[in-house]
Amino acid sequence: MATWTEPRQLVRFAEVLARARADEASVSDEELIAQVRAAYWGTNCWCWVEMSFAIISATCALRPHLSLDLIGDPIDVMIQGGLDSEEDVIAQGVALARKERP
Repeated sequence: MATWTEPRQLVRFAEVLARARADEASVSDEELIAQVRAAYWGTNCWCWVEMSFAIISATCALRPHLSLDLIGDPIDVMIQGGLDSEEDVIAQGVALARKERP
């Protein structure tokens, strides 16, 4: 497991994930979603999409049912980045999922 030391919001997110893993009832879905969104940081559009998918995937590995609540975040940014068809959005998501060294 990775040990994050920065950015600070990612460290806090890792702490919440660890707490949720140890005791699922200790972290509500709403708190986890809020912590996911608080963990995002500013960067360029395409790095942001990749970063958000990484954060979301760590969350959904623990609670898969949250994927529908979170997947809109990177999709919205892909659209803002110029992708204007669902085929392009899906292709970008698949490309990032297959990326060997994100």
